[in-house]
Amino acid sequence: SLETVENRRAMLIRKEENRISEALQAIEARKGSEVGWHILEGATWPDVFLQTPELIVVIEGKRTEKKPTIGTDWMPVRHQMLRHMDGALEIAGTRQVVGFFIVEGSDSQTGIRVPDIWVKAARNTISEYALTMSLPHRSREQRQLITDGFLGVTTWQQVCSTFNIPFPTDEVQP
Repeated sequence: SLETVENRRAMLIRKEENRISEALQAIEARKGSEVGWHILEGATWPDVFLQTPELIVVIEGKRTEKKPTIGTDWMPVRHQMLRHMDGALEIAGTRQVVGFFIVEGSDSQTGIRVPDIWVKAARNTISEYALTMSLPHRSREQRQLITDGFLGVTTWQQVCSTFNIPFPTDEVQP
């Protein structure tokens, strides 16, 4: 009998061996395709992706968003930053992967102060719970590499000040 896409995905999520093997074969056969029952989440696109021979940097810029994205349709706990760093780790080889948030500062004069919600979000990003739930397919050592590479959060105002870039003074519209 023909199985529905939902049933196949449910079996995959339950980690049924035959479904995992079938999904891995489908991934290999359709490299680069984001279509198919075996694809649970599409590609991830950090706002900035830089790579050098020694380093991969992923930056998630939040200008209008008041909090981080911490879930997907298939994984209620799948932190966006961890997803970006997870993807970068796939291609890193011997390079170190680092990532951080850039957010709107809370001090209207200097903008240097990171809002408390983002300080908490940065802390939560590398909590044992977030790492385990967001990266169940990664080993403890791989999760530690990602933890070590998470640099935290800074503000747009601080970045502009550091690089002598004029900061727009108009209010950001949510």
